[in-house]
Parts: sequence; structure tokens; C-alpha cells
Amino acid sequence: MSILEHFVKLQPYSNTQEEFAALAEAAREDGHALALPTDVMWKNGERVGTFSVQLTPVISAWFSTKKMLARDSMMAINTIEQVMYRTGARGVYFPVKKSSPFYPHMEAMGFVSDSDSTFFFKPFYV
Repeated sequence: MSILEHFVKLQPYSNTQEEFAALAEAAREDGHALALPTDVMWKNGERVGTFSVQLTPVISAWFSTKKMLARDSMMAINTIEQVMYRTGARGVYFPVKKSSPFYPHMEAMGFVSDSDSTFFFKPFYV
């Protein structure tokens, strides 16, 4: 084994279902969720982490609680997901407050939660 094998190196993520499953399992064993990897970190011939370096769409939304039914909201979410998929997005982030009526349904809609994290944002004002 060369000395370089002891250093962390980056390799582009293959975007295969098999690699995603392996990385997701490793992250889960480490108490983490996997978030749309773009690069895989390797050390001593093993996957040791990922980076997600991209412009992943972050969806924020407002739905009228008086004028929309749950069905309307689900159809709207599905529609925006399809729009993002058609534009080439590999996934989306959808921050949802625990107090939102959507919160208990997000996993059933295919979203993955990393409940230990807080989603921070920083607006840049001109």
C-alpha cells in the first residue's frame, strides 16, 4: 500500500443505485443521512464520506390553509417535483417545520429526514 492511500482522496460519485445504497448504509451506520452526493471520499481503499457540492433546488412553499385541500397540496408538490426532475435536478430539499401539517407525511412522500440537523439559510442582500 502506498503512502498516498493513507490520505483522503475524492472521486466523482458514480450515480449508480448500488453505490448510493452502499453509501446510504454506511452513513446510516454512522448516524447520518446521505444527501445527493457528488463526490466520494476514500481512505485506505474504503469509502469514508461524501460531499454534496451542487445547486440542489431548495423548495419553500406556502399553501392556503383555507382554500386548498390536502389533495391539492399533494398534487402541487408532485408537480413541482416533476418540474425539477425535468430540469435535470437529481433531487430537492424541502425544509418543513415540525409544526407544519406536512411534517408527519414527508417520509411517506419519499423525503428523507436528518432529524438531528437544523436547516440554516443566509440571505445575501444587495
